[in-house]
Amino acid sequence: MKRPGWATAVGVIGIIWGCLGIFGAALTLFMPVFMPKLLMEAQSNISAGQEIAHLKMMTRLWDMPYLRNSCLFLGLTGILVSGFFIFASISLLQMRRSSIKLIYSALCIEILFNILLLPDSVVLKAVSILSGVVIYVILLLVVAVGNKRYNKNGGGTNG
Repeated sequence: MKRPGWATAVGVIGIIWGCLGIFGAALTLFMPVFMPKLLMEAQSNISAGQEIAHLKMMTRLWDMPYLRNSCLFLGLTGILVSGFFIFASISLLQMRRSSIKLIYSALCIEILFNILLLPDSVVLKAVSILSGVVIYVILLLVVAVGNKRYNKNGGGTNG
C-alpha cells in the first residue's frame, strides 16, 4: 500500500520536532547542574557590585530544591512525551494499522503537555510553547483531513 504525502510530511515533521523536544527536555533536566556553574562564571567576569549581587541571588535561586525538582520532573516528562511522539511518527511512516490512533494520541498529549507548561514559563518561553501548540494543532488537522480523504478514496483502513 502506498503511503500518502500527508503521512510522510507529518511523520518527518514529527520525528524532527520530537528530536528537538527531547533535546530541549534534556537541557531542562540538566539545568540545575550547569546553571549555577554558568552563573558563577558570569559572576567572575563582571566587575560591577550591583550586577554581582544580582548574579549571587540567581545562583541561590538555582540551589532551591523546588526548582531542581521541577526541572527534573519537566525534563523526564518531556523526554517521555517527545519519545512517544517520535514513536508515533515512525509508526505513521511505516503505515502500521494503529499509526493513526498513535499519532492522534501523541499530538493530543503534546498539546496538553505544552499548555500545562504555560503557567510556569517566562515570556520568551511562553511564545515558544504557544508556537509549538499551534504546530501540533496544525499537524492534528492535517492528519484528520488527510486520513478522512485517504479512507474515503479506498486507500486503507488505518483509522
